[in-house]
Amino acid sequence: MDKFTWILIVYFVILLVFARTLSAYSPSLTFQSTFELKNKFLYYLLVDRSVTRYVTKSKIKENDQKITLVGVIFYILILIAIVAASVILFALPEVMGIEFDSGKMSLQGDTHNQLCVSLMVVSLFCAEIAAYSFNMFDVGLAHDRKVFKAIYIILAVIGILASIGCICGMFSELSEIIFS
Repeated sequence: MDKFTWILIVYFVILLVFARTLSAYSPSLTFQSTFELKNKFLYYLLVDRSVTRYVTKSKIKENDQKITLVGVIFYILILIAIVAASVILFALPEVMGIEFDSGKMSLQGDTHNQLCVSLMVVSLFCAEIAAYSFNMFDVGLAHDRKVFKAIYIILAVIGILASIGCICGMFSELSEIIFS
């Protein structure tokens, strides 16, 4: 495997760690829609329980084995991204790099396929940051709550805008791949 594939694997592991964090349920968090997982192994695999320990002071028994809808949605999006990345990298024809010539400085990229997959992964990462910021909106110390809310709003807006920008770039690169 080449260097890009290894970096891509690391990015997907990071995405899975964030999805695992978003899967945790607590009454203090913003996202309240949950599913109950009957299988304890799946629960321990998919949900980061340490989040609920830090956010809430008392752990209620009825909150055990719940996974949030947002976490499930991100797990599904990551699975779709893995399949799409495989198709873009291995099934579609490879469209060679981009060269930007601006006098003395010349930049050469790899392939449009790799750029498209990179933009897809970055857009998912930015969306997870935005979701995490929304989820933590009501959490914080009483005297610093306004500061935390402002920081989370700024992070969420930046995450959403960056994700939208990456998605637009991804579709631009995908059209370059398909129509070349």
